[in-house]
Amino acid sequence: SLYDANVVGDQSAVGRNIRGAGALPVQYRDIRTRSGDGWEFEVVYNPSRAFRLTGSLAFPKVYESNLYPDVKAYIDKNAELFKQIARDAGVLIDSNNFATVDLSIPINTRSPDATNAANAYNNIVAFRQNIVEGKRLSQDQPILNVFGDYTIQGGRLKGLRVGAGVRWRGKQIIGSRGADTIADPANPTKAIDDPKVDAYTPVYTPEDYYIVTATLNYTWRFRNRRELQANLVINNLLNDRGPQYSSIAQTASALRPKNGDYTSPARETVPLTFALKQPISYNFQLTLKL
Repeated sequence: SLYDANVVGDQSAVGRNIRGAGALPVQYRDIRTRSGDGWEFEVVYNPSRAFRLTGSLAFPKVYESNLYPDVKAYIDKNAELFKQIARDAGVLIDSNNFATVDLSIPINTRSPDATNAANAYNNIVAFRQNIVEGKRLSQDQPILNVFGDYTIQGGRLKGLRVGAGVRWRGKQIIGSRGADTIADPANPTKAIDDPKVDAYTPVYTPEDYYIVTATLNYTWRFRNRRELQANLVINNLLNDRGPQYSSIAQTASALRPKNGDYTSPARETVPLTFALKQPISYNFQLTLKL
């Protein structure tokens, strides 16, 4: 938080800003309006008594509007205060509202929070730039589910059912490009807003998502309609670990040097938070029907 920024030269661990600003709450809540529409198709196909195939295909679209009115008002009201606190910590803010550490201050007298203050300020600005006034597409991810199974009709394995299926979804929207910048043609050491993208330009995950499941089922039938059913489910059959990206607001994306070029001031929005899929796992269940 910018509220934890020390004044220039304050080397203490408990240094505070000199503007009288208190700490922000660790958690907060705000509102937004979400709406959606789309199409979904379902198919069930039984070419024979032994074979069954089911599938569904969906094209959902989710929109958001009226984003974060309280946060937006708070940032706008305190924009100058944020600048003052950042500058007090030894941060330069250029004409494009981008913060960097003031390297003219000797490192031995520079605030230890200067880098954190610059990053925090830029994060606040980026968040505000991605709050749109109108309606924005927040998800446009096709979803496909296909599953088939085959039941052996004769012989010693009669009644054994083997199945497999896949769940797939397209690339996910995890952010917007309202804070993207390019190098200023007039001064390549400075960044300016990227005119080709804005807060309505989505950022997608680098890959789509899929997971394969296999099943094995057999039922023993006894007198008086008693049954013993064994069911095995193999989750993530191909043991694909991902990564799987998160779409949680504020933590889903971040700015990085465009094309990985740290010598350029240009920045682009990229996916940030991810986790690995659960590895292959087995679930075996026995059910006795009396």
